[in-house]
Amino acid sequence: MTREMNTKRIALVAVFAALAIVLNPDVSRISIPSPFFGLPYQVWEIPIFVAFLVVGPVPGLFIALIGSLALLALHPNILGFGGIVACLAMLGGFYLASKLVIRNTTPEKPHSTKRALIATTTGGVIFRAGIMAIQNYYMLPLMGYPQSVLVSVVIPIVALFNATEPLYVIPISYFLGKAINS
Repeated sequence: MTREMNTKRIALVAVFAALAIVLNPDVSRISIPSPFFGLPYQVWEIPIFVAFLVVGPVPGLFIALIGSLALLALHPNILGFGGIVACLAMLGGFYLASKLVIRNTTPEKPHSTKRALIATTTGGVIFRAGIMAIQNYYMLPLMGYPQSVLVSVVIPIVALFNATEPLYVIPISYFLGKAINS
């Protein structure tokens, strides 16, 4: 890789990391209330996924860590930690699904955008909802929730929220990434 390409990648990482930090609702005030315990829909993860598609998986993961550390700095508590786990879980599902889609493609027969979008969104939903349900099962009792309320009410409702977040983050990121790459 040439020095110019390394400089370009570093600049893109810096720009996307800055966007992830600036789009955090504590900085930008951009969020949409959800019907799930007032958990807000946020857009700070979109630059992470766009970078993952445009710059690559390793820089995308690095940007996710930078954005997550900023989130933890703004929320040095269980909410900040949960945001990090949620973002990384969604990114993991997205990455695994993208690898599965790309696995059987050739230059003569590339994957379809529709198939890739459905697969990566599904992967993000499954990983985020599943991993966050496990994380919430162990972390929310620390906030004083009784186990019976957690299992019957809180975890299913929060799982619905975690299943809906990737439904807009990944498609928006995918189309922005395709637009930037073209």
